Amino acid sequence: MTEVESWGIGRPDFSNSVAKGANEAYVWPSGGITSVRAIHWRIKESKEWLASHRFVAVADNAEAVLHIKVDATKATHGYISVEAAGKCYVDTYENPVTTDDGTALTEVNMNRQTATPTLVPSTSIFHTPTKTNDGTVMEYGMLGAAGKFTAAGGVETGGYRLLKPSEEYLVIVTNKSGAAVDIVIQYGWHEHPV
Repeated sequence: MTEVESWGIGRPDFSNSVAKGANEAYVWPSGGITSVRAIHWRIKESKEWLASHRFVAVADNAEAVLHIKVDATKATHGYISVEAAGKCYVDTYENPVTTDDGTALTEVNMNRQTATPTLVPSTSIFHTPTKTNDGTVMEYGMLGAAGKFTAAGGVETGGYRLLKPSEEYLVIVTNKSGAAVDIVIQYGWHEHPV
């Protein structure tokens, strides 16, 4: 007997599910409805990805850079997360000028149980691109603080963003701690056709 069955409410009728876009609802024999959050649905359907890179011993006033390239056929929805062992500026730019994309990162499907290998993202993620212009600033941010405590921690920049098709973005994290620190930049996203 499952935990749900022990409550006396039966099991949901999965054959009677309603799926619309990125949401699902299941109808229980009792008439109750269970909804599934969009993020859970995307992970279950193998449509949520994560790419990250750890920059080791970034010198004071040096940059760690993540490069996001959005495909022409998809709109990308996602969030940027940064962690560092010291005070850093965290700035996001749109439409940079790059002469080299940088080193490609592995896009990890968030469904580690039944990930569909044929589903691959159209968005490409790189680290350490060669750039001649940062582009248009979208957000200035800061990680860590000054004072008697060590400046360290993590931040999610600007929340959830919808990025334009056929566009490039840079996340530039500048070490302002006064010493070399490790920095991690992550991008988590899903896509839909335009």
